[in-house]
Amino acid sequence: MFTAALEASRGQAWPREAWPWTLEAGSAPAADGLWATQLRWMRRCEVLLGLAPEMTPSTREQLAWQLGVPCLVLIASSRSLAGSRGYLARGQIIEHVLCQLPTRPRLVDDLVAAGYVAGLWGRPSRWDPGGAGGGVLRPLFRDAGTPGGARRGPARSGPTTFES
Repeated sequence: MFTAALEASRGQAWPREAWPWTLEAGSAPAADGLWATQLRWMRRCEVLLGLAPEMTPSTREQLAWQLGVPCLVLIASSRSLAGSRGYLARGQIIEHVLCQLPTRPRLVDDLVAAGYVAGLWGRPSRWDPGGAGGGVLRPLFRDAGTPGGARRGPARSGPTTFES
């Protein structure tokens, strides 16, 4: 997903039509070439990172907290994105926000939980090996209102939405 945005930020547009080796013999080129796929992945990045202009302020704030990025960075980047034209500018804005993500051991977990907050996928879980039955499936993100559960609103400290 991020490759689409990073390549766009460098001016590398994906081909407008599918590559010949991806087509079945005798079929016409896909109307939805790889270019459309690059744009779809970039759109998904925008939602995941809280940049989608139509996103509610509360969701953007939750994503900023979850990702460890200042909310003002997401607000300013979202405004820039709304006024941008072309895939190059969109890719550069996404890359700017990606560079703001703090490097930490749970970054992948934070991105997965952010996708849940953004509505891109369902509630994530993690398989923890060991235990009586050989392992257990634990929720990665606790719902609000559960004992010790995560707040889905503005948080006062760093991301602590994960099961221990």
